Amino acid sequence: MERQELAVALSIHVRTLDRWHLERRGPPRITIGRRILYREAAVNEWLQANEEAGTVHRR
Repeated sequence: MERQELAVALSIHVRTLDRWHLERRGPPRITIGRRILYREAAVNEWLQANEEAGTVHRR
């Protein structure tokens, strides 16, 4: 899925995904050329792991 699509799904700004990537706390992503993509399975695993750890914060 594209960055914008994930940002909408998580109700966050695309820049938040970028910041999380720099802080190494966001979902794993794949870069193909200039496109940044997220595998849905990897996002779901990341969400589940953070839900169990209680570290996902929603505004």
